Parts: sequence; structure tokens; C-alpha cells
Amino acid sequence: MPEDKLQFYDENTRKFYKLVETKTWPALEISGIIMHRVKDTDPKTDAYTKLRIMGRVEGTVLDSCTGLGYTAILAAREEKVDKVITIEKDENVLLLARKSPFSKSFLRTPKLR
Repeated sequence: MPEDKLQFYDENTRKFYKLVETKTWPALEISGIIMHRVKDTDPKTDAYTKLRIMGRVEGTVLDSCTGLGYTAILAAREEKVDKVITIEKDENVLLLARKSPFSKSFLRTPKLR
């Protein structure tokens, strides 16, 4: 797959993966299902909203189903957060995270594991 290609079909999972442009950060789509909230919002606003709803964010944060890493990136920026443990089992999703310019800090942030 070319490095700049942001959509592909995986024979092993039998799923089609792509990044869908929004007014802010791209959304992840897997086989026609968008993995981010996009109705009346966008992935960036949604990630900020999730953290605001949580209230005080500190210590160790668990981000399951990490996807493109938006919530993990923002959580790691919080001053009182020591580390963010992320779990994403789909290697294709992590591949897209590596290609998305909005997820690049996800792969370089020391607080993320």
C-alpha cells in the first residue's frame, strides 16, 4: 500500500478502512461504519467534550478502543496525567493513525503506552 493512501481493504479482516474528512480532524470509517461521532459534532470537538465530561483527569488514564488516538492525545496533555494506557487491537487502525497528521503526536507522546 502506498504511504499516502488513506483507504484500503484488508483481506485478512475482510474490512475496508479509510479516513473520512470532516471540518476538523478526520474520522475513521471501517466497512461503512464511522467510528467517531460526526452528527452535530466532529472528532476533535467530541474528544475535547469527552475529557470535559470526565471532570478532573489525573493519574493513569485508560483509553480502550483507541482508534486514531484523539482522546488519548488530549488526555496526555493534561498536567496531572502521569500516563495514558491505550488499547487498540486492530493493526489496520493503528496503520491509519500513523498516516494521519492529526494522530502523529499519538505515536510520539511519552505519556502514552
